[in-house]
Amino acid sequence: MITKKTLEKLKKDLKRLEEERKEVAKKIKKAAAYGDLKENAEYHEAKDEQALLEGKILKLKNLIKNSKIAEKGQKDIVQIGSKIKTDQAEIEIVDSLDSDPLNWKISSESPLGKVFLGRKKGEVVEFQSEKYKILEIK
Repeated sequence: MITKKTLEKLKKDLKRLEEERKEVAKKIKKAAAYGDLKENAEYHEAKDEQALLEGKILKLKNLIKNSKIAEKGQKDIVQIGSKIKTDQAEIEIVDSLDSDPLNWKISSESPLGKVFLGRKKGEVVEFQSEKYKILEIK
């Protein structure tokens, strides 16, 4: 599951890569004009770049196609997209693509994220001998 924000980010990345694809095609065409392709380093480098780029594009297209959007449902239960205020920190539960633990953006697939999922305001969760009391869920 991913958030709508992450899906939009993936779509932007795909659009950028598709633009890069055009530039790589120009490089290939230019390098091919130099003649003998067997010993044309620029051509082979551009073809390698193209293969790598096409792999990234394919991966993104599949990710976008197969992604399920996490819908915000109940505000009183922790889920993907929830912002939690605890007695120790303010934590946001995000999908794995938006994870940023140093800024307390915790993946729902991480051990800490899993501990919080499905919990309610007022509950105390324990993780690695630390206790977090959920004060607020946004």
